[in-house]
Amino acid sequence: FVFVTHLFSHALLREYRRIVRAVDGLGTAWFVYQGEEFPRSLQRKVPNVFLQTRQDLAAPEYPRIARALYPGSTHFPFVNFFSSHPEYDRYWMIEYDVRISGDWRGFFLECASIEADLLTAHINTYSSEPDWFFWRA
Repeated sequence: FVFVTHLFSHALLREYRRIVRAVDGLGTAWFVYQGEEFPRSLQRKVPNVFLQTRQDLAAPEYPRIARALYPGSTHFPFVNFFSSHPEYDRYWMIEYDVRISGDWRGFFLECASIEADLLTAHINTYSSEPDWFFWRA
């Protein structure tokens, strides 16, 4: 369970801790932080921190679809984590701005039996969202 963020706040930390409690016995929660500064005082308080700098993500083996990391290549921190941690059978990527009004654990358990290669909450076609920025990429 990979919680990916390029920001840090106590609200984000609270949400991550909700996920940590929800996945107890189901897997490992990771706090994947992309940025140059992560509060050292918090590194001991946040379980399973995986820190990444821009340099870590600057020369990947795959092309960018935009010049900047944000927006455009927000999957790079997740792919970098995956490359560094190939030992897992499944990966759940949760971006920092995703919230669930109910119970994370119930959501994870409901989806756990699905055998699809990719689960996502939002996919659109060109005809349904013709002004999406990345159609031009």
